[in-house]
Amino acid sequence: MERREIEHLVGVLFKFWEPPSDHSTYDELTAEVETMAAHNVLEACAQTNTVDKVVFTSSLTAVVWSNHRDNPTSHDFDERNCSDVNLCKKFKLWHGLSKTLAEKTAWALAMDRGLSMVSINGGLVMGPDVTISNPYLKGAAEMYEDGVMASVDPRFYVDSHICVFEDVSSYGVISASTTSSTATKTP
Repeated sequence: MERREIEHLVGVLFKFWEPPSDHSTYDELTAEVETMAAHNVLEACAQTNTVDKVVFTSSLTAVVWSNHRDNPTSHDFDERNCSDVNLCKKFKLWHGLSKTLAEKTAWALAMDRGLSMVSINGGLVMGPDVTISNPYLKGAAEMYEDGVMASVDPRFYVDSHICVFEDVSSYGVISASTTSSTATKTP
């Protein structure tokens, strides 16, 4: 994205689209491409005088994967909390790795350049094309067990982006889901 393409915009809603059909799965390459895309978009926004806010579409997978699974209900998610990159690599949680690296890059640039940014970390976007091969679902059993498996209706997800953009005071990380799991561990 070049500066002239966004010169007169007052806000940017950014979402990295799914990998192209010739590379249809999440892997380490996707993480690199998504991270570079986030960097380029935030850099272009920082170079304009007109962009007031960036709404960054991310995923709960960017914040739920950590080595602190012993107390999963204590999660307080904000712009300082990210999934553990090494854990994502170790268990090949490529979707989580991609979202984590892209969001960390976006936050670093936004803070460095003084951009107002909100990250919306949504659950699995539900729809007729959701299949077991969806990269978000890698590790779904663990997310369910930890009580962090969530889904979101696409209409709610879109509405949350609009509300966050319109609310001048919004900042930070917002979790967007319409359903979430609660699992009970038995001794």
